[in-house]
Amino acid sequence: MSIQSGASAVAAKAIDSSYVNPKASLRESSYVEAVCHGNTAFAVDIYRRLAAIPGNVFFSPFSLSMALAMVYAGAKGETARQIGRVLRFGADHSDLYHAFSNLFRNLQAVSSHCRLFLANALWVQRGFGILAPFLAQIRTCYVGNLYPVDFQSDAEVARAIINHWVETQTRHTIRDHIGPGIMSPTTRLVLTSAVCFKGLWADAFRKDRTRNQPFHLSAGKTVMVPQMNITRAFGYFEDDRFQGLEMPYKDGSLCMVILLPRAADGLSDLECALTPERLMNCAGGMLEREVAVTIPRFRMTSEFRFERILGAMGMPLAFSGAADFSGMIGRPGLFVSAVLHKAFVDVNEDGTEAAAATSVDMAVTCPVPSRPLTFRADSPFLFIIRDRRSNNILFMGRVADPRP
Repeated sequence: MSIQSGASAVAAKAIDSSYVNPKASLRESSYVEAVCHGNTAFAVDIYRRLAAIPGNVFFSPFSLSMALAMVYAGAKGETARQIGRVLRFGADHSDLYHAFSNLFRNLQAVSSHCRLFLANALWVQRGFGILAPFLAQIRTCYVGNLYPVDFQSDAEVARAIINHWVETQTRHTIRDHIGPGIMSPTTRLVLTSAVCFKGLWADAFRKDRTRNQPFHLSAGKTVMVPQMNITRAFGYFEDDRFQGLEMPYKDGSLCMVILLPRAADGLSDLECALTPERLMNCAGGMLEREVAVTIPRFRMTSEFRFERILGAMGMPLAFSGAADFSGMIGRPGLFVSAVLHKAFVDVNEDGTEAAAATSVDMAVTCPVPSRPLTFRADSPFLFIIRDRRSNNILFMGRVADPRP
């Protein structure tokens, strides 16, 4: 299947019926599907902007979308319209909230082999009035707890409390999420969203088959890195420009998808051609083939501030004194002062561990071949971790250099 295929395959691919609550109506199921498609579009929008940054990239579009969805719940007027357009949300708030609630609760599937943890929280200045309907929305739809802290008297103590929560929720993989000086006595509200995933491969790589082998960097330089090797039946497709591979985790509902350009320096062209429809056509349209796979072990941590990116994408009002978050406090006066994101991933012979946290600080103011195909990821590639039931992208990244 080519990456140039149209959107029809995506539109025709419904969410796995086992994913949505069996008592949910067809209308509710369509809301979840629409939110997942919007989240995919938002993921690609963000990734294409981060792709301009040299080197490795890794982030959780779902954590970012979840945190900003909580902000959106308290936005009004043009501020809400701008946020909704950037996040690819529909016009009906109630539909969106129910869909996120359904998605959030169903994603938290836990098995002995694959674990996905999601957590949201709202940190509010003691004595600062937050409207009851907004709090109810956060608790009901985003399963977010409210924690009073004192930014005014000691913002650094409040920062340490929030950072401890993030570290705990991400199983100690995301540390020092909010750096010194980010919060101040003018901070009134911080919304946080954490995602933590740990999954074993359905077919693990044997450690005795891992070898130091060359990895071809885009700059024309070759480095030696540990490469894992396995030959198994995997989801696979190819065209004249790239190969795609899907490797499931043991519970079967989550998987990693790798898009590998045929040319060692072809990742930039692939990123430029990437669209939500093309990505999901590739991820959802693979055929099972026996493939001899070689991929590097890799481990990375990425940190980003998203204020400028989100503003440039079309929601500048949220970051200005003209922002309208009266749905939170019943009056103007709040604006988003920072959107911080930190993500970690470790891919090895056993499986994958990945985590991410987002905080939004608000201040006042083909035929089967006769032999295995070869998939050799020894040059830069793009990858995602997605929920196959809903098509929701949890993590997305690029490996430009797998060395730690």
